[in-house]
Amino acid sequence: MQPKGGLFMMIVVAFLSVLPAVGCTRERPDDDGRVRLGFVNNPLAAALYVAEARAEAGGPPAPFRSISFGSSGDIGLALLAGELDSGLIETAKARSFLRNPGFHAIGGVDFPYGATLVLRKDLNLRLDDLAGYSVAVQSAGCRLFHQFQSDAQRLGVDTQAPRFVYLSFEDMASALEAKKVDAILTQGAYALLSVALGHKILYQNWDVSGKDLCCPATAAQIEWVLVVRSGMDPDSLSALVASLRDASTAKSSEARHVISRRTRIPRENLETFPVAGFSMLSAEQRQALGDHITEPAAGVLTQHEAPCHPEDSGDNCSHGKEPHAH
Repeated sequence: MQPKGGLFMMIVVAFLSVLPAVGCTRERPDDDGRVRLGFVNNPLAAALYVAEARAEAGGPPAPFRSISFGSSGDIGLALLAGELDSGLIETAKARSFLRNPGFHAIGGVDFPYGATLVLRKDLNLRLDDLAGYSVAVQSAGCRLFHQFQSDAQRLGVDTQAPRFVYLSFEDMASALEAKKVDAILTQGAYALLSVALGHKILYQNWDVSGKDLCCPATAAQIEWVLVVRSGMDPDSLSALVASLRDASTAKSSEARHVISRRTRIPRENLETFPVAGFSMLSAEQRQALGDHITEPAAGVLTQHEAPCHPEDSGDNCSHGKEPHAH
């Protein structure tokens, strides 16, 4: 359960108070009073998009100025150059970036791992037609692969018929696009990006937990990390965090509309996927990322489930849905 209102603000301020300041003065946000926030234009930026859309529609102004970059690496360089106050960085890259002094991880964008089999867009096959076709998986021991095999066997599909090849999740979409493989078995966020390129879903199951090397439990479902500069003004940073968390409570229909408008991904391609949400990181997650600031109270703000608005139907939420195949 997530705390609300004054309790939440007290926890954020308490966390900020333990971040060591760099130099004698606090870093100030942009000249217009807003925090400069770097991001990559991607459906994972749902909370950012919703916060800005609500401001454009006459709601409270967003306490940040978003600046789009081509990659997490570019965001890291801008942070180091002092051009940004904060940035949403891919989890793997955040681990490396946080070795630099003067930066800390405070929040994360979470998205369910899930297990999705994506078929190349120029092929017209069903799940039981994959005999002899190449399917990329991360490893034979990956929990996603085991879940797929279990579900496929239950559906009467011969799981030994496809020709499995091993690729990292990061390389699967490009291999699919280059026609080096016929299908990929990947986790949620990468599947969404593949579908955005026009490829097709053959199988999907969101009830897959992260407890192995291909889907580590400690950083479970955290796709992006909110990295902030040490010594930032606490009020400005608290406002940034509160804005992203509030936007994460939007109905999925509202969020998908805004995501489609900002990313140009057709709305129908977003319907089978949950919406990414923003939450505070626990002390354990920060330590796993290499940030050893400890503030136990922040742990109660961690959210590991796909965000579901209370008014959403089961179709908009990820957990508890039966696996399906095409």
